[in-house]
Amino acid sequence: MGAATLINSALTANQAWSFAGTGFLYTLWALWWVDLALSFLCAFGMLYVMMTTQSHRLTRMASLWVLPMVTLIVASSTGGLLANAFINHSIYRSLITTGVSVTALITGLSLALMILTVYLARLVLYGPPDPSLILSAFITLGPLGQGGFSLLLAGQNLSVLLPLHLGDRFPNAALTGDFLHSVCFCGAWILWSMGIAWTAISVISVYAVVRIQRIPFTVAYWGLIFPTGVFGLLSVELGEVLDNPFFHYFGTIWSMAALPKPMEQRAQCQATLNIASSVASTLQSTYFDAGTGQYNGGSLWTDANTLEDLHNLMLATGTDQFSTVADTSYIGRSALNSNTNWQSVLAGSNDDAGNTASKIYNIIAAQWDNTCGGGVWWSTAHTYKNAITNELFLLLSAEGYLRGGGQTYLNNALKLIPVSGSGMRNSQNLWNDGLNFDNCQNNGQTTWTYNQGVIASGLGALYAATGNSSLLTQAELTLDATIAHLSTNNILRESCDDAVAGGPVCNQDQQIFKGIWTKHLQFYLDRANDPVRVAKYSSWLGSQTSAVYHYGTNANNIVGSVWYAPDQGGSIFTPKTDASGLAAHIAAAKYGPC
Repeated sequence: MGAATLINSALTANQAWSFAGTGFLYTLWALWWVDLALSFLCAFGMLYVMMTTQSHRLTRMASLWVLPMVTLIVASSTGGLLANAFINHSIYRSLITTGVSVTALITGLSLALMILTVYLARLVLYGPPDPSLILSAFITLGPLGQGGFSLLLAGQNLSVLLPLHLGDRFPNAALTGDFLHSVCFCGAWILWSMGIAWTAISVISVYAVVRIQRIPFTVAYWGLIFPTGVFGLLSVELGEVLDNPFFHYFGTIWSMAALPKPMEQRAQCQATLNIASSVASTLQSTYFDAGTGQYNGGSLWTDANTLEDLHNLMLATGTDQFSTVADTSYIGRSALNSNTNWQSVLAGSNDDAGNTASKIYNIIAAQWDNTCGGGVWWSTAHTYKNAITNELFLLLSAEGYLRGGGQTYLNNALKLIPVSGSGMRNSQNLWNDGLNFDNCQNNGQTTWTYNQGVIASGLGALYAATGNSSLLTQAELTLDATIAHLSTNNILRESCDDAVAGGPVCNQDQQIFKGIWTKHLQFYLDRANDPVRVAKYSSWLGSQTSAVYHYGTNANNIVGSVWYAPDQGGSIFTPKTDASGLAAHIAAAKYGPC
């Protein structure tokens, strides 16, 4: 469908402004035949795959099933535009193009209408789909709007082409052309009327969901643009044929409603990004071993965090500077290798890693029970329930739901809310390490910065899924407590940090904790999406990046473990401390002062 849009745009330039001449028109015609062939391959290829290699249930059906068929309808409308352009150059080619376009239209439209019938039965029998997919209900307008537009083009072309092609050999050629034009117009009106009906069905489906819970922001929002846009186009074209102001007004208003609203995007601070990019380059050149795919002196979980930091940096800079790192990492190589033995990782599964994330999620979810009020265990040994495991499960569940994982993910996230009152959060609103197994009470162990950051991003993601603003209040109780109790000189300080030589030293895991806190503050602000909350933490993030740069970074451009004061021999320098500082820079570039 994207190729058809490009052909349409180029054709407009060719016809309206005589761009590139007749030769370019023939080139576009040739490209259309390729696009048409790919459209047939897409439609029937997907049907083949769905019938032979995929497993489907009616309860999981969504209107997205219709999309492969829409490719044929879109290609047919492009053919109609090309046929019209060829009328003054080659009647034969124009007629052939029109005929083939009508065949593609009938094929695609018939398949689409069959699927829409089944989808309506699915709605009646099982109700609306998951909230993350509910907005895709409006995709039903796509084949109807595009199909009606294509029918109008075919009718207009046939009314001109038949008299020119048949001439005196067929006395009523002009009348036949007008008759076919009328038939196509009636077909277009029928599809427009069906579009009105499906609009009502889609609105009802969405209402049934939003009266219960909030619809998360997903890619389905952008899926509204094409179907509503083409339905508006059909309305305008009906107005042109009828010279009727109602369709003109309706189509104009509908099209304006379909326009994407500009999203406010916070500008990144380029100076801070430059520092972050420099730190990331030094991190890669100093510690990353391309042979093993690991960071020298790192571990799998800290390596995974570092890869996330590099991805976060590329999102901020808009570049692909580190795009190959994930695939060349140990984790990435294992995922891409079909012979990888996942048995030890995935508790008995030896499948390819194409859906490894969902497998791992299900393994974690299976570790839930009602001991100590609920929550997942630290390990399959079932000897410890701690904060970070459940916080990460909350974040993973809420984000999984927001990214189309389905209702089960949201249900799991909501189950974790009572767990937050289990006693792991202390009277200072900081999260201790976990619970005593014998009495299910707070064990009073260290309040790591890591624990305080992940709970905030998890609650922020759950807010985005449900619209419950009290979750943001709870998140900021812990964020504010971190600033008040886990900092020195307004700079994060882990309990194992000491700038002076001879003092305590953070272990291999603890060295990355502070950077993870800043990263999850960024994730929290992403989901909260509130300028007031951003302003609240902006200067704090600015203090962190300044401290990392002035106090934490050595002459080799490597960030150490101590940020709160100049190093006096107590700071250590590892890939984990370096990645921690990198995360602080990236978060401050987005939400700190500049």
